[in-house]
Amino acid sequence: MADFRGERLREAGPSTPVEITGLEEVPAAGDRFTVMPDEHALRVVLKERKDREIDPGTRRLSLDEILAGISLGEVKELNVILKADVQGSVEAIRGALEKVGGSVTGTTLRVLYDAVGAPTDTDINLAVASRAVIVAFNVRTTSNVKTFAESQGVEIREYQIIYNLLDDLETALRGLVEPTFREVVFGHAEVRAVFRAGKGEAIVGAFVRDGLIRRGTAARVIRGGEVVYNGRIGSLRRFKDDVREVAAGYECGLGLENCPDPRVGDVVEIFGRERV
Repeated sequence: MADFRGERLREAGPSTPVEITGLEEVPAAGDRFTVMPDEHALRVVLKERKDREIDPGTRRLSLDEILAGISLGEVKELNVILKADVQGSVEAIRGALEKVGGSVTGTTLRVLYDAVGAPTDTDINLAVASRAVIVAFNVRTTSNVKTFAESQGVEIREYQIIYNLLDDLETALRGLVEPTFREVVFGHAEVRAVFRAGKGEAIVGAFVRDGLIRRGTAARVIRGGEVVYNGRIGSLRRFKDDVREVAAGYECGLGLENCPDPRVGDVVEIFGRERV
């Protein structure tokens, strides 16, 4: 690298014209020149760029989209690039993030890179290459970097309050854990009349003994202590009115989808699942 006088340079600052030789390929006019922190980071970025040329639809990297990928099982770990105003902030936040990562069982949080200062083009390239989210604490991203980030589909999350930063990333981490569900019983109704049976929806008159009956929820019919039907409540009526729910102590008309043989005395149990 040399300056306009031909003298060799080890480094060059903003707005400094330089001549660069030794490139493996000839760049096109207007190409962006990016300096990487090391050769490994360079190789990662180059591989990602080649992959993007093959499949340009792989570049969406906002935290919300990473969360969406987590919920679909497409993302198994959370990578973070951290930028902050002073070294003390960097160290404190990194330490807090490590604690957050350790507190959520079965998750992985990796701080790939941290440094003092605002996000740079290099950070954007690294985020694209590693599918990382960039978090910036008490620093302001320049308009040029924001423009470059938008062009690459990378979102920069800026924070002034450390607790907000930690809460967002903890939420993302908790999304990495496979959810555990348990069954919950919402209510019971006793069949007191059968108005229609056979194919399609069976219509019965019932008295809600406890809980709450809601249209559209899962239901099973219990007869003599055994489950004889599993399905769903397709319709729910009070007198002639369609209703969404009926509370304990009231009579109602229930439509049980594909219930072939409901009988007087059957108990309809309404149930569902909730996340533990």
